[in-house]
Amino acid sequence: MRVAIVIDDGPVPAQNAKMLAVLAKTGAHVTFSVEGRFVAEYPELVRNVVNAGHELNNHSWSHPHMKGLSDEAVAKELGDTQEAVKKAVGKAPVWFWPPFLESDARVDAQAGEVGLKRYPWEKFNFIDSRDWDAASTDEIVYTRATTGVKDRSVILMHE
Repeated sequence: MRVAIVIDDGPVPAQNAKMLAVLAKTGAHVTFSVEGRFVAEYPELVRNVVNAGHELNNHSWSHPHMKGLSDEAVAKELGDTQEAVKKAVGKAPVWFWPPFLESDARVDAQAGEVGLKRYPWEKFNFIDSRDWDAASTDEIVYTRATTGVKDRSVILMHE
């Protein structure tokens, strides 16, 4: 069975090392969708992610609703993140994981202009753990993240 785990909204100093330790213990490799503002502030955390064998997605600079931005603003959000990641780890991401999973043809085209492809999450068995919801207990998150998992599932979690 092939399952992908995408971890959004990092790197977060309070969580990153803990998350990497758990992943190392289990031998799992996942994809971290990083925000450029955090990459620029904590480049060593992004290097730790890559050095541990994990993949990076571009998750924009500041996590806005991309469809509400002008073409220029979308290009800046994505381009600045590409540059921050490249500066931190020597290589820019290939994939764009849109904040709030909101994108359209125009945003996708702007992503292409900065060398990104939108991750086609909707083509997979998508599972949202909703771990960001303060009302979610560990048990609830675990149940959401593991219920309905099958081949080609993508499980969304947050750092």
